[in-house]
Amino acid sequence: MQHSLPAIVCCLLFDFISNAFEIEPGFPTACGISAFPRTFKYDATRMKVPATPNSWPWHVGLWPQRAGYFPFCGGTLISDSLVVTAAHCVHDAIGCRNTPFEGLIDMTITTDSALYVLVGAHDYTTADLSRQLHRLQFVVIHPNFTEKFEDKGYDIAILKLAHRITPGKLGFL
Repeated sequence: MQHSLPAIVCCLLFDFISNAFEIEPGFPTACGISAFPRTFKYDATRMKVPATPNSWPWHVGLWPQRAGYFPFCGGTLISDSLVVTAAHCVHDAIGCRNTPFEGLIDMTITTDSALYVLVGAHDYTTADLSRQLHRLQFVVIHPNFTEKFEDKGYDIAILKLAHRITPGKLGFL
């Protein structure tokens, strides 16, 4: 049986992460199902259109304390305290170049600038009561990731939030 490289990487990362953290109770079994009704937008078949507010509540923004007012990278919630994102986003935020990262990286001591995950925001330029800003506690970067191999399937990282997101505010947990 032949498996694709991304599937193998995901299995290896989830095996590693499950040994690093206790998987949270209530881990979703049905991914990508929003509590908000989906509507067909004809314009979306021809051009870029704004998403329906809060229709993708598992999408998050990565926000380093030192880098401005808006998130610079995105990620996806895979539980109420775990996010999957691109390794280069975390690597850039840490600020070290050509440094191999192995195992669990404690973000509270690794960098002088905190890295946050912005959850529940539809428009980053406006205030919204459902937004939640969470500091990262730990990061696991794929062990084969390097800046020069971003196109080889290893550009992936798992982020552990310092605190779980507040259930119910986002419409899917």
